[in-house]
Amino acid sequence: MRPQRLEEPLPRVRFGREADGNAEGLEQARALDPMSVTVCRNLGIVLCYSGQVGRGLEVLGDALEMDPSQVYTHLFLGRVYLDLSRYEEALR
Repeated sequence: MRPQRLEEPLPRVRFGREADGNAEGLEQARALDPMSVTVCRNLGIVLCYSGQVGRGLEVLGDALEMDPSQVYTHLFLGRVYLDLSRYEEALR
């Protein structure tokens, strides 16, 4: 089975103009609760899938710093690195 590419949508993420709205809402949620790992992770996912991969990776890294035990964050981060052909980083 081949890995899902960045341009293939996740079922719960909206794209196009709606993705920008999702990112805006999550940015606001993060400002209200900066220690929410879930909000941080979801923001990173939306950013990656809306074409802001660099910022998305940064935010996902923030989520891992807050709670390194978050398996879903590790999984998604690895998947993005695979899609970017950054294999060494994907294995971490």
